[in-house]
Amino acid sequence: MNITRIYKKLLLILETIEMVCFIVLFITIIIQVFFRLKPIATRISYYPVWTEELSRWLFVYIVFFGTILATFYREHIGFDVFIKKCPAVLQGMIQCLIDILMLFCTIIIIWFGVQSTLYASRQVALTLPFSKGVLYSVVPISFSLMAVCIIFLLIQDCIHLKSLYKGREQDVVDFRR
Repeated sequence: MNITRIYKKLLLILETIEMVCFIVLFITIIIQVFFRLKPIATRISYYPVWTEELSRWLFVYIVFFGTILATFYREHIGFDVFIKKCPAVLQGMIQCLIDILMLFCTIIIIWFGVQSTLYASRQVALTLPFSKGVLYSVVPISFSLMAVCIIFLLIQDCIHLKSLYKGREQDVVDFRR
């Protein structure tokens, strides 16, 4: 299996996770609204308190997995105005440097995310039958996947930079295609 297929499968998995989280969040909020309607609330003395906490947790998961997708598509915040005015070789070098810095930062966040998850796993959620470690685990999981994404992008940028040095820009590899 070549590297582009692995990249595309990982992207498909991430988009599926994001979509499932959105659908479950939507259903959870519909349940919450349904039980707050006056005709329902006066007849049924049950209110699903778990929907509030689950919707917050799902929102956190959506945000963290969304950052991975933003990294895949290179839609994170950047200084394109300044970089685009530089020569192509310097642009490639800056992009490689940015990738290395992002990889370094993700490794640090993974380390502290694991520590936080281990600490939070001893705490019980208020209304859900899980420990808070399930919520905090999104940090090391998402940043590990982001590190994989950044490694793919770094490989792509290094190949691009090498082709710029040789004057053959047509040799550029884009895993996202």
